Amino acid sequence: MKKRLIALLLSLCMLLGMAPLSALASGESYVALGDSISTGYGLDPEKAEPSFAEQIEQEQELSLTMLAQNGETTASLLEKLEDTDGEVAKALETADVVTLTIGGNDFMNALYEYMAKAYNAENDTSFTAEQFKEALEGKTGDREQAAALAVVTQNLSGFAVGAGGTLLTQFETALNGIASGIRGYTEAPVVVATQYNPYRFAADEVSGEPATAAQAIADAFDAMLALMNAKIKALEAQEGFFTADVFSVFAGEEQKNPCNASFLSSNLDFHPNAHGHTLMAQTVGEVVKSALNGGTAESTNITVGGVTLSYVDAPVYASTDGDGKVTSLGKNEEGAPWNIKWDGSTLTLDGAVIAAPAGASEAIAFAGDLEIWLTKQDSSVAGTVQAGGSLKVMGDAGLEITGGEGSQAVSTEDTPAGQSSPLTVRPMGDGAMAVWQGEDAGTAEELYYSPFTSEKETTVSGRYVRFEMKGYPFVLPERLVYDKNSPYDLFLGLYLGEREVSSLSLGEEELTPEEEYEILSISSSLALKLKRDFVDGLETGEYPLTLTLSDDSSVTVPLTVPETCLLTIETEPGEGGSCELVEYVNGVEWRESIDGTYYAVVGKEIKLLALPNLDYSFVQWEKDGEVVTDSQRYIFTPQDDCTLTMVFKEE
Repeated sequence: MKKRLIALLLSLCMLLGMAPLSALASGESYVALGDSISTGYGLDPEKAEPSFAEQIEQEQELSLTMLAQNGETTASLLEKLEDTDGEVAKALETADVVTLTIGGNDFMNALYEYMAKAYNAENDTSFTAEQFKEALEGKTGDREQAAALAVVTQNLSGFAVGAGGTLLTQFETALNGIASGIRGYTEAPVVVATQYNPYRFAADEVSGEPATAAQAIADAFDAMLALMNAKIKALEAQEGFFTADVFSVFAGEEQKNPCNASFLSSNLDFHPNAHGHTLMAQTVGEVVKSALNGGTAESTNITVGGVTLSYVDAPVYASTDGDGKVTSLGKNEEGAPWNIKWDGSTLTLDGAVIAAPAGASEAIAFAGDLEIWLTKQDSSVAGTVQAGGSLKVMGDAGLEITGGEGSQAVSTEDTPAGQSSPLTVRPMGDGAMAVWQGEDAGTAEELYYSPFTSEKETTVSGRYVRFEMKGYPFVLPERLVYDKNSPYDLFLGLYLGEREVSSLSLGEEELTPEEEYEILSISSSLALKLKRDFVDGLETGEYPLTLTLSDDSSVTVPLTVPETCLLTIETEPGEGGSCELVEYVNGVEWRESIDGTYYAVVGKEIKLLALPNLDYSFVQWEKDGEVVTDSQRYIFTPQDDCTLTMVFKEE
């Protein structure tokens, strides 16, 4: 009896050993298709770093069937899908969810082929695409790598115009074929990852003269990948696929490089590293989880003046007449005059007059998060602007919304008419968005927002709202880091029109002109400088600052005096490198070299970038003698006086 039991157990073990791992798991079936991004190529095998697909499997307790393959292209995947008896077909038939990473090899192979021809023309050689790739990676020597990089920098624009256009056409055709092929086997949710830029973070690490070439490469990749990703996102409307926006997640990563690529070490490997796979697992995994729970692909249709504008793979346009009637122009291939543009998330208005159709109150309606961009000429909406998610108003012109009959002007996040709802106002450029709200133009209340604050939330419940770009509003402080060695002034801005400032008071105390403040009038806008000595004498906190104007009206705004501490930046050794302060103003990145001691605003995040000089490499950041990170980018929040030291070593 005992021998028979042992024999039975041994037979069971043999059967289990022959079964694929996915057959042993009890979770929902997860099939991963695509290229080396899915397989985890480029990860450290000695550390057993998991790919994003493996992380999703573990975190969501799924049963993963890995059918992605290193080097997979759209053509090779199409061939597999055509085999109805193949491994891919059979796996898809029982899949509960599918993820897909595809297109990267199509892009890079086309790029290598194009650059090899350009290299051969300039150097009288006969490099194949593979040989050019090896030269670019430095496998054939430093001279060949430098020459290959020069060819790439000089010919990227030509690639985008020539071979890039052919690539996009071929990619779109193949991608649509892949989507149809998958749908031939399963109706399970399919999540497609957008293509990311492997060189954006790497380019931002480079300083000096080489930075120009590095940024040119990264910018060109951004432009081409945006076009490829538009084809990927079009699958949402065409096949009901889901997209995971890996491009934006990688582009927004500022602390740590998500890819293996580094211009500083001449490593051009475009694969994600362990950090990148973790970011992908979070991004793709969130969409997978939503899809498995019954979520649907986000609609890209918007209704404007009763006309539906459908974004698929290119922006669509429309025009309006003086009565608010909207006429769709489609993709507007003939270049007809337009004043409305829709790209799937942003509605651009340029002198548009939009009216709700007869019997309806909604003039603009969108199911998701909506951004309205105002350009050149003011626009108006007779009816309600409704967004199923958030609403952001940005731009350089004005927008007047009168609201629908018996309903509020703006409705967001499915807020019923008549109730307040959140609204984000994001000023752009040098102006600020002034907002009126109320029952009508005569009773509307005027509000001001800062151009240095990236976004501001308020409530809109009135039937009349107007947004208009107006001068500088109040803002303190303008910067997060101040030069300790030179005085700094804090500014207040206000749109005056024909009015002038009669007096200025802080709380109950009237301030003295020239001694405590200075007024500068620029056109019809006002800039108020508070003197450094005066501000330094104030306690940290918020004060009511009241301006009395020449028409006896007054404006009271909160003056915030921030708490500051001393921040000292040091370099070890002194000739090893430099530090740049990275700030974002109105969505635009600004960099400034800093060295020495500064005032820093307590509790506000500061972003610093260590840049090694020639013949030096970066080692680590230290804070008051303690190692805090080995990443060149250091983001921290100061709480008290501290010294930050960049440590470099000579090569």
